Amino acid sequence: PVQRLFGADAIVNVAVKALEKVYRHDVLLAAFAQLHKQHPELPLRLLLVGDGTQRAALEQQANELGIAALTTLAGRVQFADVPEWHNQLDIFVNISAYESFGVSVLEAMACEVPVIVTDTGGLAELVQQNVEGFRIPLTGTAELVEQLHKLSTDAELRRTMGAAGRVTVLRSYTWANNLRQMIGIYKRLAPNSGL
Repeated sequence: PVQRLFGADAIVNVAVKALEKVYRHDVLLAAFAQLHKQHPELPLRLLLVGDGTQRAALEQQANELGIAALTTLAGRVQFADVPEWHNQLDIFVNISAYESFGVSVLEAMACEVPVIVTDTGGLAELVQQNVEGFRIPLTGTAELVEQLHKLSTDAELRRTMGAAGRVTVLRSYTWANNLRQMIGIYKRLAPNSGL
C-alpha cells in the first residue's frame, strides 16, 4: 500500500503527469505559491506525481518561491498504485498546454476528486464547467489561483464535484460502455459485417 504523506487537515493539490514542459507544472507551482502567499492560514500541500526532464527545474522553482516545504515530488509510481495516490488528494490539476484526451483526469474523477483543467483539446470535452470541476483558459493563471482557492475553502463543493465526476466516468467512460460505442460505430460503418 501507498504510505499516506499528509495529515487529515491538509488540502492536497496534485498533478499526476510526467514532469515535462507541455504539462506546465511551473505555472501550477507559481499559482500555488500565490495562493499560499494570499492565504497562509490554509493547510495547503502540493504533490507532483511523475518524473521527467523538468524535475530539477521544478525543485529549484519551489525553493525560489518559498514553497519547497509544502511541495512533494513523489517521482514515478506504479500504475496499479495510482488510485491510492488519487485517494490522498483533495484537488486534481491538469493544466496541459495540449491534451488529446486526458486519462489522468478521468482517473481522478473516478476517485471522486474534483478537477481543474485547461480548456483545450480533450480536456474541454471531459469536464463540464462547474460540474466535475473547473476549466480555465491557457493564459488563466489568475483563474487557476481563484479556482484553487474556491475548492480549498469549500469542502462541500469538493465533495459535490467529486461525486459528479464519478457519475460522469461511470456513465460515459467504462470499458463496457466504450466497447458498446465502438461496436455501434462499426455497425453503422459496415452494416453487413455480421457484428
